[in-house]
Amino acid sequence: MSLIINFAGYLQGKMTARSTTGPIASALKLEIAAISLLESPGFHAMTIEEICTKAKLAKGTFYLHFDSKQAITLSILADFVKLQARLAPAIERDQHLFENLRTFVGWVAAVFQENIGLQRSLTQLADTIPEVAAIWERHTMFLANHVRAIIEHELQTKKVGDDLIGLTIYLVGNMLDQLLYATQAVH
Repeated sequence: MSLIINFAGYLQGKMTARSTTGPIASALKLEIAAISLLESPGFHAMTIEEICTKAKLAKGTFYLHFDSKQAITLSILADFVKLQARLAPAIERDQHLFENLRTFVGWVAAVFQENIGLQRSLTQLADTIPEVAAIWERHTMFLANHVRAIIEHELQTKKVGDDLIGLTIYLVGNMLDQLLYATQAVH
């Protein structure tokens, strides 16, 4: 079974479950506030003042943890992508290839929908911020490698040609892109 998480809710739970206080709690509050602002109004319109106001923390506290709104956004996106990789659905050994692919694509779509602001930021900022592009590349490689593992499991071999794997990943990726962008109106 795979988990579909709202990343801001995950951070809130992390803060609450451990009765986190001090600097760790401040950093988590700032990240939760920034996630909300990435949803709306978005990265370019978001300001450090808004993040601090929403987190109910002083501007100086922000600078104890992050150098800029880009730094907090990079931290959030990197942690979000790492968590997704840890929570991805396992390959069910007794299921058919297409059922495993359907499960994975459905999970990716649900995580996308639950974290639309972060996904929007990740895809849009990858075009202009090299560090976000690197995070996006790691994320897409994770997705591609997971699809590859599903296919190789079904074929019971590691000798699947890269051209077949590449085509399959391309097709699954395009189907997922069309589904998500059509239903979520993210451009």
